[in-house]
Amino acid sequence: LLAIVACCVACSQLPEEKAPAFVMETFSLESNPGCVSDTVACATFNVSYPQFTNIDSAVQQSLMGRITYWLSGGLEGEPKSIAVLGNDFIRDFDQFLTDMPGYGLGWTYKANVEVLVASDSLISLQVNVESFTGGAHGSY
Repeated sequence: LLAIVACCVACSQLPEEKAPAFVMETFSLESNPGCVSDTVACATFNVSYPQFTNIDSAVQQSLMGRITYWLSGGLEGEPKSIAVLGNDFIRDFDQFLTDMPGYGLGWTYKANVEVLVASDSLISLQVNVESFTGGAHGSY
């Protein structure tokens, strides 16, 4: 009898919860209004990321912490928000221009966080980052 009960419990399925829904958000900053960084010395920062709408706030906060960790290049310490990362990027560019006034290249930072899987038990994200801050080539 114990074996039959154990088999029934092991084979029973847990009810599926609703898959997490999300909307894609975009955060953009420019060092100058109307900046086109490949023609003028200015900086652009653009990040597209998912904002999950029907998950626990602690899980949402943890996901955003991981996303900002990846966007910051895996720097240790307290995760910064995407807005802080963008402001730091623009501020670094402005400081660089102060130090190197004849510099004629723009800086760019583009990131896209894609949702690969969003089920009731798994969320899988892919983070693609492309940046150029001078030099011979950008990074990806």
